[in-house]
Amino acid sequence: MGLYSHFLVLCLFSVSSVICQVTEFISIDCGGTSNYTDPITGLAWISDNGTIMKYGKSSEAQISNGNMQYQRRRDFPIDSNKYCYTLGTKERRRYLVRATFQYGSLENEDAYPKFDLYLDTTRWSTVVVLEAARVYVKEMIIRAPSSSIDRWQPESNFGALSKDVIRYPDDPYDRIWDSDLAKRQNYLVGVAPGTVRINTSKHVDTRTREYPPVKVMQTAVVGTEGMLSYRLNLEDFPANARAFAYFAEIQDLGGNETRKFKLQQPYSPDYSNAVVNIAENANGSYTLYEPSYMNVSLDFILSFSFVKTRDSTLGPLINAIEISKYLKIEQKTDSKDVTVLNALRSLSAESASANEQGDPCVPAHWEWVNCTSTKPPRITKIALSGKNLKGEIPPEINNLEQLTELWLDGKLPYRVISCYKQSS
Repeated sequence: MGLYSHFLVLCLFSVSSVICQVTEFISIDCGGTSNYTDPITGLAWISDNGTIMKYGKSSEAQISNGNMQYQRRRDFPIDSNKYCYTLGTKERRRYLVRATFQYGSLENEDAYPKFDLYLDTTRWSTVVVLEAARVYVKEMIIRAPSSSIDRWQPESNFGALSKDVIRYPDDPYDRIWDSDLAKRQNYLVGVAPGTVRINTSKHVDTRTREYPPVKVMQTAVVGTEGMLSYRLNLEDFPANARAFAYFAEIQDLGGNETRKFKLQQPYSPDYSNAVVNIAENANGSYTLYEPSYMNVSLDFILSFSFVKTRDSTLGPLINAIEISKYLKIEQKTDSKDVTVLNALRSLSAESASANEQGDPCVPAHWEWVNCTSTKPPRITKIALSGKNLKGEIPPEINNLEQLTELWLDGKLPYRVISCYKQSS
């Protein structure tokens, strides 16, 4: 999905989900010209052309990684407007929202795109394109509705058999698990001496809270010299985060063999003093144990290490990790104000414009309203002059407690109101 704009907003509303080939998957090919099924993943993709997105233009990507969804992109104007994709949700359900960006060319352009990505009124990330061929991935987990959201870092699959990512259909939720064989700057470096890769063809029981794919849990790394250590680059950190460590004993231990270890770095009294004994914690080998580390403070560079205890005969083992950053959901415009604006908007087709999507005030306000900077935002001005309104002004307009200006002059079938000053 290629974008060239100031704001892209993914708008989530509590309505029934769209059902595609895979239950509750919504896969949108931005700039695509037709619907299709990806032969690699088996996922159904729908074009955004005309119905889902009416703004911007579809362009062919000159550089493609071979996947069908990167053949074309959607470019938006360079302006201060926001452009929304509206997705359906069901209340209290968890959703993984993923946006991917590949610019694909730099013909007749002076610079690569840079723009803000929002989920409703919450700033998700700033997308900065530095390489035309690179695919930039932004992921977020949201519970609809909830007071906070998790912005995910890509998951890491230790001991992977190849550089290929593992995703759907191996992962029923289409999480993308990166291979630790994929080498990138500041990613999975600083590996401790004695680290070896192991794998098994036996089934691993992953029926835990997060249900990671079996294929990911069938590989691991082991610190044969008593330590496992890695270093990761965490984008948009430092921040508070949640981390999951995935452990499954995939070696057949002898009667006198034990595997016990502790988290040495980053040090946390709540977690570092706990001893991990995978087979004991998981109630058997080839069964997943997934401890979580909640609300931990992590830096931009994460160095982590596990060390074996003195009474352990074997070194630490890890199959995968998953790290997410907490984001606080920003408040939307007061619901009473939004109700009035929607009623007024329905009185004139001329009021619809490119930035009249999503929240009326955040991250950019509609062109015919002004807002306060408070939380939640309130409407201070409505300017619909010359919009050929037809109908009655909704009586709920009296609920706009911060409104100081109301302009409805022009071609009106009723009394002209030039300016309205609300009394204190």
